Amino acid sequence: YARKNQIPILITNQVYTNIDTNTIEPVGGDILKYYSKVILEVEKNGHNRKLKLKKHVCKKDGEETEFQIVEKGLI
Repeated sequence: YARKNQIPILITNQVYTNIDTNTIEPVGGDILKYYSKVILEVEKNGHNRKLKLKKHVCKKDGEETEFQIVEKGLI
């Protein structure tokens, strides 16, 4: 439905720290990794948020940017 009607879909997921490997893992496992074309990681850093590109079909993984959520939107 989304592809046919060109509607983007945003899915959020909780994460946890795997104490054996000390890595951040999605709660739902790897299923979203296989079906997602783009994966973004959002990290809170004080008043700022860091957005990191984890997976993209055309862009280099690891690109980052910072933003803030304010009353009138994002800056």
